[in-house]
Amino acid sequence: MDNAKQVLGYAVYRWGVPLAVPYLLEKDLQKENKTSTEPLVDFLESFISAEIMSREIKDNERYGLGKAIGDKAAHLFVKWYIHTFKLCKNTTTSWGNNSFELPFDSNVGKVLLRTGYLLELATLKDYED
Repeated sequence: MDNAKQVLGYAVYRWGVPLAVPYLLEKDLQKENKTSTEPLVDFLESFISAEIMSREIKDNERYGLGKAIGDKAAHLFVKWYIHTFKLCKNTTTSWGNNSFELPFDSNVGKVLLRTGYLLELATLKDYED
């Protein structure tokens, strides 16, 4: 828990930052007298490629999640956003299903198993075999 002594500190650090980003995007649009029905989507797809977006999710000076997310998690989010859940509206090649490789290691494998995603590809019996 990043040496957190209290649950609230950890929750604010890990969950508060990602939850605050859409709010901040909306408030910034209001300051500029602009409107958007999907400010988070507009931000995510404003970059020239999905690869750059995966870096900006973490490192953007204003809207980046910083230490609240790792590099592999940012890449995994982008892959889910584009390929798995097909949420992406951008149709250029740099935003396609094969725009970058899926980061995969034992930690990602655990996440995919625990979330049930691997059951989209095969049954539990297949994995046991």
